[in-house]
Amino acid sequence: MLAQADPAILEMAQPVVEMIRNAEGRLNVPFLENYQEDFSQYKVRGYYAGNPLLESYFRSMMWLGRITFTARSETDTLAGLLVLRALQHADSAYASWQSVADTLAFLIGPMDDFSPADYGPLAEQIFGAGLPLSELASSEKLAAFRGRVKQLPGPRINSIPLPLGTQAEDVDQLTRGFRLFGQRFTFDGYIMQQLIYPKSARPVIRVRCRWGWMSRRCLAQTLLSRWPTRRARRLTPTTPNTSPRCATR
Repeated sequence: MLAQADPAILEMAQPVVEMIRNAEGRLNVPFLENYQEDFSQYKVRGYYAGNPLLESYFRSMMWLGRITFTARSETDTLAGLLVLRALQHADSAYASWQSVADTLAFLIGPMDDFSPADYGPLAEQIFGAGLPLSELASSEKLAAFRGRVKQLPGPRINSIPLPLGTQAEDVDQLTRGFRLFGQRFTFDGYIMQQLIYPKSARPVIRVRCRWGWMSRRCLAQTLLSRWPTRRARRLTPTTPNTSPRCATR
């Protein structure tokens, strides 16, 4: 596949490839508008480390699951629609995507971001079957599509690095968007999301965890109380592709 790619495109992609391989810190993604990625997430770990094939798989799936074409950006929304169109038009690509997505949903939990399954029907309602390029070029239809996306239930767990000072009420607007595979909804991730900044006030004494910063007091309360279990039993995910298997995570 890479041998058939335009050399000019490969040259443009090379800096991003280097960021992924270096796996260090937050950096701007050149082709997305005002979007930073936490490239430390691409540091290969676990049983993936040491095997070149598995290391490549790890980095690829991390990229496909994290990079977001945010709905707040007109340019990024259009780019996401072009990715969706390419997936639909390539031979058996959509069926292959569906197979992988279903497997991940079975093993981990339902997708918590807008996926091809969410964007596809909505995009075809507005732009027409097959997403013709001439229709995608319509600024009026793109605006209508973004308006419809804003009406969809947003992700319940954020995995996009946000600037300091972000308020809880701004998280949804900054993070909703299209991901090819997306992050998965898990109850432990949802619970931790409620206890860290910006959902909770910025603590004075903080502990670093995989989800962000939380206070030591909150950490202790979470570990010692039965609240997470009671909350998990009452919480009913609202996405249409929700599977009860996600509660086993």
